[in-house]
Amino acid sequence: MKWFRDIDRWFADAVLPNEAALVKLARRLLGTNDAAQDLVQDVLTEVIADRKWQSIVNPRVYLMRMVYTRSLNILKRRKVVPFQPLPSFETMYFADASPDAHRVIENKERVAQVMAAIDTFSPQCRHAFILCRLHELSAEEAGKVMGISASSVRSHLARGMGLLTQKLGPDLISEAPPSVDLRVPRADRD
Repeated sequence: MKWFRDIDRWFADAVLPNEAALVKLARRLLGTNDAAQDLVQDVLTEVIADRKWQSIVNPRVYLMRMVYTRSLNILKRRKVVPFQPLPSFETMYFADASPDAHRVIENKERVAQVMAAIDTFSPQCRHAFILCRLHELSAEEAGKVMGISASSVRSHLARGMGLLTQKLGPDLISEAPPSVDLRVPRADRD
């Protein structure tokens, strides 16, 4: 039985990493955090319900455009509009998806911090964590490799995430940019 549909994986990998940027854009346009959060949730709900999700080539730009358009519609309906010129979507600055030199160095430092924290784990916990999080094996597959049950692997993963959060702080883990990718590409796994 398949627990995750393809759209669920796509949503988790391509859409959710952009949520903070979407809220930031909506907050900048609408002025309040509550309105921004509501708008972004509406956009995310619509995207996951859309049957044409596979045709979205660049989810970040698509989502930004949706938030921008919806924000303008909300502002048009307001009776009092603040005296701020609204930027056009074409002239708004959106960070290039490719990282700049500063971001590359920052990401390398974060990876080094994470790897140093992982090195402090017990051998079993470290092995389970590396197999599942870096090599993307399921708990069952990692359990077979390690000779332990899948529930033990899940226990090691939970302990590992707890230790990472404890050592690095929840902010560093939850705010890690999508460009920080600790996974090992499939071709390099041999």
